[in-house]
Amino acid sequence: MDADPKSSAKGHEERDANAAWIVAIIIFLFVFGLSIHGILAGFLGGLKRMPPPTDAWRPAGRVGRVGPSLPPEPRLQVSAPADLQAFRAREEMELHSYGWINRTSGVVRIPIERAMELVLQEGLPTRSATNRNQRGPSTYQLMLQRPEHRESEIKGEK
Repeated sequence: MDADPKSSAKGHEERDANAAWIVAIIIFLFVFGLSIHGILAGFLGGLKRMPPPTDAWRPAGRVGRVGPSLPPEPRLQVSAPADLQAFRAREEMELHSYGWINRTSGVVRIPIERAMELVLQEGLPTRSATNRNQRGPSTYQLMLQRPEHRESEIKGEK
């Protein structure tokens, strides 16, 4: 084993860190932090000496609104059980009452009990195919025929 330090390439680094640079960086950071603190303190002191604004503050979005204003989206659910109960009440009311779905095309909503009675009386449209090669009317054709069928029954009853 050689005692010569130059001959061994392995080992630890013999050069020390430069203490003067480390102290200089610490002093720089300390002075920089104090200067930032002094600048902000002066700025806030200047704001305290200014008179408060005299005009009333109004948010820009609510200037032209009339009526109750809603909070911004997303609106949080305050009472989930009450909301569910109100939703179910609306759904039940729609299931058991008459109303328009689309007035221009003449589509109405009827109570579910009446709809079930009509299905039992008239039946559902089916395809009348006697064998596999011969097909009945398509679903679209059945949908088109259904209102005509119902109108002819209604006119025949009167």
